[in-house]
Amino acid sequence: MEDYVEYLDFSSVHLGAIAEEMGDYNSAYRFYSKALGRLMHYQGDSMTAIMYAQELRGKLSRTSGSGFNMPLLNFEKWLLTKSSYVKGNQCIKYLYLDQYNKKDRTPPNEARKALFNLGHDFEDRFRAEKFPGGINVKEKVRSFNYFNSYTKYLLKRSGPALLYEATILEEDVLIMVDVLVKNDNDTFDFYEVKANTNLNVAIKNDVALQYYICKKRFGEKIKSFNIVLRGNSDSGNYKIMDVTSEMESKINEVRQKILSFKNVLRSTMPTLSIGEHCNSPYDCDFKEFCSRQKDYS
Repeated sequence: MEDYVEYLDFSSVHLGAIAEEMGDYNSAYRFYSKALGRLMHYQGDSMTAIMYAQELRGKLSRTSGSGFNMPLLNFEKWLLTKSSYVKGNQCIKYLYLDQYNKKDRTPPNEARKALFNLGHDFEDRFRAEKFPGGINVKEKVRSFNYFNSYTKYLLKRSGPALLYEATILEEDVLIMVDVLVKNDNDTFDFYEVKANTNLNVAIKNDVALQYYICKKRFGEKIKSFNIVLRGNSDSGNYKIMDVTSEMESKINEVRQKILSFKNVLRSTMPTLSIGEHCNSPYDCDFKEFCSRQKDYS
């Protein structure tokens, strides 16, 4: 390995390029400066490192005279995610442990990994066949804390847009939409893709949170909110269901659950007995941890 590699801050350079694309030149300058500052600690004589430093100076020069602008690429944090909300629906102790005791989680077995990969493959196939050519926010930005900012930027641009992993952050809750379509008339269609063949309560709870957060952001501009399931045959067909009306009826329920789950995360570890909820609707990652605890009731 070249002796200068450890001094290359690829993440800052990439975020600088994202900020520059957005017109956030102050943030771009800050990221490029950070990358150059790290590289300046290199004391070797590699021509590649020297040329890379010169390239960074060019980026700094390009972004330094662009005047003041409000930051657009913002580092943001959250308290709840779709995943943690689903865990909270199953068990509030599961929610708490997943937030604060990740080291005690039992790693997924091969069967669970295979199921996870099946879901991703199905999602990718649906995008490729039904909504090709979208911008994948996750792949484009790479750093989670900036996904929401970049999604906002893409959706504020004039004209239609097609996004994968569009990230919405409202009320300290972060969700990622499998497929988001911005139409010519500034309305929006959402698609949550599941490799299941049947619609169950767990999926509905998952999508209810997404709808609630998207309603906070987009309001009456939501044209449709859809769940995509596998068809019952092997032909690769899809079942697409518009569940907008049903999700609208769950808004108050979701609001109360969000408040409840936030209180759980701001408190001490809940005390719950091991029971059927440890395996339904999903196997809990902390069953072994809880079974080792001496004091649970």
